[in-house]
Amino acid sequence: MMQVIAIHGGEAYNSYSDYIKDLKKMPVDKSDFLPKTNEKWRYNLQKELGNQYKVLVPIMPCSYNAKYKEWKIWFEKMLPFVKSGAIFVGHSLGGIFLAMYFAEKGDIKKTKGVFLIAAPFYTKSSKEHIADFVLPNNLNKLKKLGPKLHVYHSTDDVVVSFNDFKMYRKSLSLAQSKVFKNKGHFAQKSFPELVKDIKNL
Repeated sequence: MMQVIAIHGGEAYNSYSDYIKDLKKMPVDKSDFLPKTNEKWRYNLQKELGNQYKVLVPIMPCSYNAKYKEWKIWFEKMLPFVKSGAIFVGHSLGGIFLAMYFAEKGDIKKTKGVFLIAAPFYTKSSKEHIADFVLPNNLNKLKKLGPKLHVYHSTDDVVVSFNDFKMYRKSLSLAQSKVFKNKGHFAQKSFPELVKDIKNL
């Protein structure tokens, strides 16, 4: 049975005061306090991929004010349960998290594929940073994934700039890339293109 690990996105801030300011003005409605089981595509991956796959959807620590070090600790607690040949999927902040982790550790678990979906691309020289989610200058270990690395982005994404996708494509020339025109920040309930690509690995 093939394992798929889907890492969700989140928010990250350069200072605690920025986080508090944003938390105070964050709009909410009643649905924010109701149980959520299938409103995002990652929760529907298991049903759409079928019984030949086992999808893990870990809840990463403090997603409203995420820190890479905390996510790394939690992620590594999960790894003993992950089999060789697993597939990793990261959306938004989860995407840059996986990019950073694989850039640091290399091809863990002899992965079958890594999917970075609407992932920010920040380095130390970038004008913008999001807390400690910053890619290392040396991406050689990430590059070695070659075509096992898949980078997706939509041109109408208003959360993460399409320029970030261009930076991934420039830095990771062997990675497979896919451009969408109407997916926004990939908040839809179903993601048939991803399901198809996972099944085609």
